[in-house]
Amino acid sequence: MESEFFIRISGENEELAEGEVQAVLETEEIGYIILKRLPQVILLSSNPQCVEAITRKCAMTREGGSLLFICKAEMGEIIHAVSGIRPNRLGEMEDRFSVRIRRIQGSSREIHAESLEGEMGRMILERRPDLKVDLRNPRQAFLGLLTGGNMVFGLKRIEVRPRDYQSRRPRDRPFFHPSSMAPMLARTMANLSRCREGELLLDPFCGTGGILLEAGLTGRRVLGSDVKPEMVEGTLRNLSHAGVDYEGLVASEIGNLPFIRVDSIATDTPYGKLSTTLGNPPEYLIEKLLNSASKVIPDGRFICIGSRIETGLMEKAETAGFTFIKSFHFREHRSLTRVILVLRKEG
Repeated sequence: MESEFFIRISGENEELAEGEVQAVLETEEIGYIILKRLPQVILLSSNPQCVEAITRKCAMTREGGSLLFICKAEMGEIIHAVSGIRPNRLGEMEDRFSVRIRRIQGSSREIHAESLEGEMGRMILERRPDLKVDLRNPRQAFLGLLTGGNMVFGLKRIEVRPRDYQSRRPRDRPFFHPSSMAPMLARTMANLSRCREGELLLDPFCGTGGILLEAGLTGRRVLGSDVKPEMVEGTLRNLSHAGVDYEGLVASEIGNLPFIRVDSIATDTPYGKLSTTLGNPPEYLIEKLLNSASKVIPDGRFICIGSRIETGLMEKAETAGFTFIKSFHFREHRSLTRVILVLRKEG
């Protein structure tokens, strides 16, 4: 049965965050329809299974849940909308609850969030006197989002904690290199590759193993290679430290991958002063990557490539037998903007 949900996504890159949500739902074969886009908020119609899939896999989602209403961010409109909620949609019997309001990008500053929380809590208690307010340890939380002149309100079912990713910072791993990718972006790229749990994901430029680590933590089997043996050894140490098993790690040049078949590829190609290219220009490495990928990935499957170049990528992808699906630009800092490219292998 289809229901309506709201999702608050990271404001760091809203297009990439939405792309990750879509990739996860498509990978899990959960149907969805995007109903509305607001600043840092997506409203969608989907199966309730989407809640578990997004919570478990998405890195750039922050929170969300079952949508109760959306209205203009005006006190009269909000009070009217709360009064129209059917009592049976206000949670389980005798549950402890809280109401929290978040203001996104400075929206609707004329509304006092704490006063609104209290008023909405009072109205919920009037409609459901069996419930109890508990701000410290609620069993269910009502969440309101003031965004783009609207109030989005619902029962919170999704929470993704950024601190879980911060605990896996590259500098805290046994092996570190300055070119290491942040865990949140590594998880997002693994998700964009549409690799399912139990399937085999390859990173042929594995570096310190960031993408493989995040893929492994979400149930994918992982396989990695790198031209430098010391990087392969570092990846092994990092995966072992995180308790992630691997199918294989080998030192190999990108044009001579010793693999027969993988289900998906997610990789960040070397570029810049901190990465190892062995003197080869990035364009050469991407061409080699695409040609090698076309030999090991089945038709209809996906690869996700991080790069710092964009010129000629589409032509190279088409020549190697791939169809362009989506590209994103992710600015990590002043001197580094990644182009993240999603491609599908065609027969």
